[in-house]
Amino acid sequence: EIHASDTMPNSTTRKGEMDLFETIPSFQSIDTTDADARLAAQLQAEEDMSGVKWDANSTAQLDSMKSSIAGQAWLFTEQVLRLHTQFLMQHKKNDEIAPVALDDMVYTCEKLLQCQETFRKLDLPTNVTIAYHYTCQQSMDTIQQHGLLSKNERNDMMIRENRTHGAAFGNGIYTANNPCAFRRYGEVGLLVATLLGKVQRMFGRNDGADANTVIGNKRETIYRGSIPYHDEIVLRQSSQCLPLMQYKSHLAHDDLIWTYHIELQKLVDNFFNGEAPTELERVHPPHDMMCGVSS
Repeated sequence: EIHASDTMPNSTTRKGEMDLFETIPSFQSIDTTDADARLAAQLQAEEDMSGVKWDANSTAQLDSMKSSIAGQAWLFTEQVLRLHTQFLMQHKKNDEIAPVALDDMVYTCEKLLQCQETFRKLDLPTNVTIAYHYTCQQSMDTIQQHGLLSKNERNDMMIRENRTHGAAFGNGIYTANNPCAFRRYGEVGLLVATLLGKVQRMFGRNDGADANTVIGNKRETIYRGSIPYHDEIVLRQSSQCLPLMQYKSHLAHDDLIWTYHIELQKLVDNFFNGEAPTELERVHPPHDMMCGVSS
Protein backbone atom coordinates (compact mmCIF):
# COMPACT_ATOMS: atom_id res chain seq x y z
CA GLU A 1 0.00 0.00 0.00
CA ILE A 2 1.48 3.31 -1.08
CA HIS A 3 1.14 6.44 1.04
CA ALA A 4 2.67 9.87 0.56
CA SER A 5 5.69 10.84 2.65
CA ASP A 6 8.03 13.80 2.83
CA THR A 7 11.11 11.98 1.52
CA MET A 8 12.99 14.02 -1.11
CA PRO A 9 13.43 12.83 -4.74
CA ASN A 10 16.49 10.82 -5.70
CA SER A 11 18.55 10.69 -8.87
CA THR A 12 17.51 7.11 -9.69
CA THR A 13 13.85 8.04 -10.11
CA ARG A 14 14.70 11.13 -12.15
CA LYS A 15 16.83 9.11 -14.58
CA GLY A 16 14.17 6.42 -14.95
CA GLU A 17 11.57 9.12 -15.45
CA MET A 18 13.45 10.66 -18.39
CA ASP A 19 14.20 7.24 -19.96
CA LEU A 20 10.51 6.40 -19.87
CA PHE A 21 9.18 9.68 -21.22
CA GLU A 22 11.47 9.73 -24.24
CA THR A 23 9.56 6.67 -25.56
CA ILE A 24 6.02 8.05 -25.39
CA PRO A 25 4.70 10.19 -28.25
CA SER A 26 1.79 12.61 -27.87
CA PHE A 27 -0.90 13.44 -30.41
CA GLN A 28 0.80 16.80 -30.95
CA SER A 29 4.15 15.25 -31.90
CA ILE A 30 3.11 12.21 -33.98
CA ASP A 31 2.91 12.47 -37.74
CA THR A 32 -0.80 11.86 -38.24
CA THR A 33 -0.45 11.29 -41.98
CA ASP A 34 0.72 7.68 -41.61
CA ALA A 35 -1.39 5.39 -39.42
CA ASP A 36 1.03 2.46 -39.79
CA ALA A 37 3.96 4.59 -38.66
CA ARG A 38 1.96 5.80 -35.65
CA LEU A 39 1.11 2.25 -34.62
CA ALA A 40 4.73 1.18 -35.09
CA ALA A 41 5.81 4.04 -32.83
CA GLN A 42 3.40 2.86 -30.13
CA LEU A 43 4.60 -0.74 -30.41
CA GLN A 44 8.18 0.44 -30.06
CA ALA A 45 7.16 2.52 -27.07
CA GLU A 46 5.60 -0.52 -25.41
CA GLU A 47 8.74 -2.53 -26.01
CA ASP A 48 10.93 0.25 -24.60
CA MET A 49 8.65 0.65 -21.59
CA SER A 50 8.97 -3.06 -20.83
CA GLY A 51 12.70 -2.50 -20.43
CA VAL A 52 12.09 0.39 -18.05
CA LYS A 53 9.79 -1.74 -15.93
CA TRP A 54 12.36 -4.56 -15.86
CA ASP A 55 15.05 -2.17 -14.57
CA ALA A 56 12.76 -1.14 -11.70
CA ASN A 57 11.90 -4.70 -10.67
CA SER A 58 14.39 -5.15 -7.85
CA THR A 59 12.65 -5.23 -4.50
CA ALA A 60 15.05 -2.76 -2.93
CA GLN A 61 14.58 -0.18 -5.67
CA LEU A 62 10.78 -0.48 -5.65
CA ASP A 63 10.68 -0.15 -1.86
CA SER A 64 12.84 2.95 -2.09
CA MET A 65 10.58 4.49 -4.73
CA LYS A 66 7.41 3.73 -2.77
CA SER A 67 8.83 5.47 0.30
CA SER A 68 9.28 8.82 -1.45
CA ILE A 69 6.85 11.22 -3.06
CA ALA A 70 9.07 11.44 -6.16
CA GLY A 71 9.18 7.66 -6.46
CA GLN A 72 5.44 7.27 -6.06
CA ALA A 73 4.87 10.00 -8.65
CA TRP A 74 7.15 8.25 -11.13
CA LEU A 75 5.52 4.85 -10.58
CA PHE A 76 2.03 6.32 -11.00
CA THR A 77 2.99 8.19 -14.17
CA GLU A 78 4.60 5.07 -15.59
CA GLN A 79 1.37 3.16 -15.06
CA VAL A 80 -0.72 5.92 -16.68
CA LEU A 81 1.50 5.93 -19.76
CA ARG A 82 1.51 2.12 -19.94
CA LEU A 83 -2.30 2.08 -19.76
CA HIS A 84 -2.48 4.67 -22.54
CA THR A 85 -0.14 2.67 -24.78
CA GLN A 86 -2.24 -0.47 -24.31
CA PHE A 87 -5.41 1.44 -25.20
CA LEU A 88 -3.85 2.91 -28.32
CA MET A 89 -2.94 -0.50 -29.65
CA GLN A 90 -6.58 -1.53 -29.24
CA HIS A 91 -8.34 1.62 -30.45
CA LYS A 92 -5.72 3.37 -32.66
CA LYS A 93 -6.75 6.94 -31.80
CA ASN A 94 -3.16 8.25 -31.67
CA ASP A 95 -4.05 11.67 -33.03
CA GLU A 96 -7.10 12.18 -30.76
CA ILE A 97 -6.05 11.20 -27.25
CA ALA A 98 -2.69 11.44 -25.49
CA PRO A 99 -1.03 12.15 -22.13
CA VAL A 100 -1.32 15.79 -21.11
CA ALA A 101 2.39 15.97 -20.32
CA LEU A 102 5.31 13.60 -20.19
CA ASP A 103 8.22 14.77 -18.05
CA ASP A 104 6.11 17.40 -16.23
CA MET A 105 3.44 14.89 -15.20
CA VAL A 106 5.72 13.54 -12.48
CA TYR A 107 6.26 17.03 -11.03
CA THR A 108 2.51 17.75 -11.02
CA CYS A 109 1.84 14.36 -9.46
CA GLU A 110 4.31 15.18 -6.68
CA LYS A 111 2.34 18.36 -5.93
CA LEU A 112 -0.89 16.36 -5.64
CA LEU A 113 0.74 13.82 -3.32
CA GLN A 114 2.12 16.61 -1.15
CA CYS A 115 -1.31 18.26 -1.00
CA GLN A 116 -2.89 14.93 -0.06
CA GLU A 117 -0.37 14.53 2.77
CA THR A 118 -1.18 18.05 4.01
CA PHE A 119 -4.90 17.29 3.95
CA ARG A 120 -4.27 14.06 5.83
CA LYS A 121 -2.39 15.91 8.59
CA LEU A 122 -5.28 18.40 8.82
CA ASP A 123 -7.77 15.52 9.09
CA LEU A 124 -9.44 16.53 5.80
CA PRO A 125 -10.83 14.04 3.26
CA THR A 126 -8.04 12.68 1.05
CA ASN A 127 -9.89 10.66 -1.58
CA VAL A 128 -8.81 11.32 -5.19
CA THR A 129 -11.26 10.94 -8.08
CA ILE A 130 -11.29 11.46 -11.86
CA ALA A 131 -13.02 14.55 -13.29
CA TYR A 132 -13.12 16.58 -16.54
CA HIS A 133 -11.94 19.99 -17.68
CA TYR A 134 -12.09 21.77 -21.06
CA THR A 135 -9.65 24.30 -22.45
CA CYS A 136 -8.37 25.74 -25.73
CA GLN A 137 -5.40 24.32 -27.61
CA GLN A 138 -3.42 27.53 -27.06
CA SER A 139 -3.46 26.92 -23.30
CA MET A 140 -1.96 23.45 -23.47
CA ASP A 141 1.68 24.56 -23.32
CA THR A 142 1.03 26.30 -20.00
CA ILE A 143 -0.99 23.36 -18.66
CA GLN A 144 1.72 20.90 -19.64
CA GLN A 145 4.34 22.98 -17.84
CA HIS A 146 2.45 24.15 -14.75
CA GLY A 147 -0.71 22.06 -14.56
CA LEU A 148 -4.14 23.64 -14.29
CA LEU A 149 -4.01 27.00 -12.52
CA SER A 150 -6.61 29.20 -10.86
CA LYS A 151 -6.96 32.79 -12.06
CA ASN A 152 -5.14 34.05 -8.97
CA GLU A 153 -2.28 31.61 -9.55
CA ARG A 154 -1.98 32.67 -13.19
CA ASN A 155 -1.87 36.32 -12.12
CA ASP A 156 0.81 35.59 -9.51
CA MET A 157 2.92 33.84 -12.17
CA MET A 158 2.18 36.59 -14.73
CA ILE A 159 0.75 34.05 -17.17
CA ARG A 160 -1.50 35.61 -19.79
CA GLU A 161 -4.85 33.93 -20.36
CA ASN A 162 -5.61 32.80 -23.91
CA ARG A 163 -9.34 32.75 -23.30
CA THR A 164 -11.42 34.01 -20.41
CA HIS A 165 -14.68 32.68 -18.98
CA GLY A 166 -16.85 33.78 -16.13
CA ALA A 167 -16.13 32.49 -12.64
CA ALA A 168 -19.61 32.30 -11.14
CA PHE A 169 -18.43 30.32 -8.12
CA GLY A 170 -15.23 32.18 -7.37
CA ASN A 171 -11.54 31.66 -8.00
CA GLY A 172 -10.39 28.13 -8.75
CA ILE A 173 -10.03 25.35 -11.29
CA TYR A 174 -13.41 24.43 -12.73
CA THR A 175 -14.05 20.72 -13.31
CA ALA A 176 -17.05 18.51 -14.06
CA ASN A 177 -18.25 15.01 -13.24
CA ASN A 178 -18.93 14.19 -16.91
CA PRO A 179 -17.32 14.93 -20.30
CA CYS A 180 -20.35 16.46 -22.01
CA ALA A 181 -21.91 19.26 -19.96
CA PHE A 182 -19.16 21.85 -20.49
CA ARG A 183 -17.65 20.69 -23.76
CA ARG A 184 -18.30 24.10 -25.31
CA TYR A 185 -15.54 25.64 -23.16
CA GLY A 186 -12.75 24.31 -25.39
CA GLU A 187 -11.69 21.99 -28.15
CA VAL A 188 -9.44 20.01 -25.81
CA GLY A 189 -10.88 17.85 -23.03
CA LEU A 190 -8.83 16.74 -20.04
CA LEU A 191 -9.21 13.78 -17.72
CA VAL A 192 -8.00 15.06 -14.36
CA ALA A 193 -7.26 13.44 -11.00
CA THR A 194 -8.82 15.67 -8.33
CA LEU A 195 -8.40 15.95 -4.56
CA LEU A 196 -11.50 17.68 -3.20
CA GLY A 197 -10.74 17.89 0.52
CA LYS A 198 -13.46 19.77 2.39
CA VAL A 199 -16.40 20.32 0.02
CA GLN A 200 -19.24 22.79 0.33
CA ARG A 201 -22.13 23.40 -2.06
CA MET A 202 -22.58 27.06 -2.98
CA PHE A 203 -25.96 28.77 -2.81
CA GLY A 204 -24.76 32.34 -2.19
CA ARG A 205 -21.80 34.54 -3.03
CA ASN A 206 -20.07 34.03 0.34
CA ASP A 207 -20.65 30.29 0.67
CA GLY A 208 -17.62 28.01 0.78
CA ALA A 209 -15.13 30.53 2.15
CA ASP A 210 -13.29 27.90 4.22
CA ALA A 211 -13.76 24.98 1.81
CA ASN A 212 -11.05 23.40 -0.35
CA THR A 213 -13.64 22.74 -3.07
CA VAL A 214 -17.03 24.27 -3.80
CA ILE A 215 -19.80 22.88 -5.99
CA GLY A 216 -22.16 25.21 -7.79
CA ASN A 217 -24.91 24.71 -10.32
CA LYS A 218 -26.28 27.56 -12.44
CA ARG A 219 -29.18 25.39 -13.67
CA GLU A 220 -30.82 24.98 -10.27
CA THR A 221 -33.47 27.64 -10.91
CA ILE A 222 -34.29 26.22 -14.36
CA TYR A 223 -34.74 22.64 -13.19
CA ARG A 224 -36.10 23.53 -9.73
CA GLY A 225 -33.32 21.66 -8.05
CA SER A 226 -29.75 20.59 -8.59
CA ILE A 227 -29.02 18.08 -11.36
CA PRO A 228 -25.51 16.61 -10.90
CA TYR A 229 -24.90 16.73 -14.66
CA HIS A 230 -24.57 20.54 -14.45
CA ASP A 231 -22.44 20.64 -11.29
CA GLU A 232 -19.36 22.86 -11.51
CA ILE A 233 -16.74 21.47 -9.13
CA VAL A 234 -14.28 24.24 -8.29
CA LEU A 235 -10.90 23.32 -6.77
CA ARG A 236 -9.35 26.27 -4.98
CA GLN A 237 -5.70 25.53 -5.83
CA SER A 238 -3.68 23.85 -8.56
CA SER A 239 -2.09 21.30 -6.22
CA GLN A 240 -5.52 19.66 -5.88
CA CYS A 241 -5.53 18.43 -9.47
CA LEU A 242 -3.37 16.41 -11.81
CA PRO A 243 -4.12 16.57 -15.58
CA LEU A 244 -3.66 13.08 -16.98
CA MET A 245 -5.04 12.68 -20.50
CA GLN A 246 -6.04 15.11 -23.24
CA TYR A 247 -8.55 14.29 -25.97
CA LYS A 248 -10.28 16.03 -28.84
CA SER A 249 -13.61 17.36 -27.57
CA HIS A 250 -15.65 15.55 -30.22
CA LEU A 251 -14.84 12.34 -28.31
CA ALA A 252 -16.88 13.52 -25.31
CA HIS A 253 -19.71 11.14 -26.18
CA ASP A 254 -17.38 8.24 -27.03
CA ASP A 255 -17.45 5.20 -24.73
CA LEU A 256 -13.66 5.17 -24.93
CA ILE A 257 -13.51 8.25 -22.69
CA TRP A 258 -15.60 6.50 -20.03
CA THR A 259 -13.35 3.45 -20.36
CA TYR A 260 -10.33 5.66 -19.72
CA HIS A 261 -12.19 7.15 -16.73
CA ILE A 262 -12.77 3.69 -15.23
CA GLU A 263 -9.22 2.47 -15.72
CA LEU A 264 -7.60 5.70 -14.56
CA GLN A 265 -9.74 5.63 -11.42
CA LYS A 266 -8.44 2.12 -10.70
CA LEU A 267 -4.87 3.40 -10.90
CA VAL A 268 -5.75 6.39 -8.71
CA ASP A 269 -7.34 4.07 -6.15
CA ASN A 270 -4.18 1.94 -6.01
CA PHE A 271 -1.77 4.85 -5.64
CA PHE A 272 -3.76 7.52 -3.80
CA ASN A 273 -6.72 5.87 -2.08
CA GLY A 274 -5.11 3.03 -0.17
CA GLU A 275 -6.33 0.49 -2.76
CA ALA A 276 -9.93 1.13 -1.72
CA PRO A 277 -12.10 0.95 -4.88
CA THR A 278 -14.16 4.00 -5.78
CA GLU A 279 -17.77 3.37 -6.78
CA LEU A 280 -18.38 4.91 -10.18
CA GLU A 281 -21.66 5.99 -11.70
CA ARG A 282 -21.73 7.44 -15.19
CA VAL A 283 -23.43 10.85 -15.22
CA HIS A 284 -25.74 11.27 -18.22
CA PRO A 285 -27.41 14.46 -19.51
CA PRO A 286 -31.07 15.12 -18.70
CA HIS A 287 -33.47 13.51 -21.16
CA ASP A 288 -34.24 16.82 -22.86
CA MET A 289 -30.60 17.56 -23.68
CA MET A 290 -28.03 16.35 -26.17
CA CYS A 291 -24.45 15.72 -25.07
CA GLY A 292 -22.49 18.97 -25.09
CA VAL A 293 -25.49 21.27 -25.60
CA SER A 294 -25.30 23.15 -22.30
CA SER A 295 -24.82 26.67 -21.10
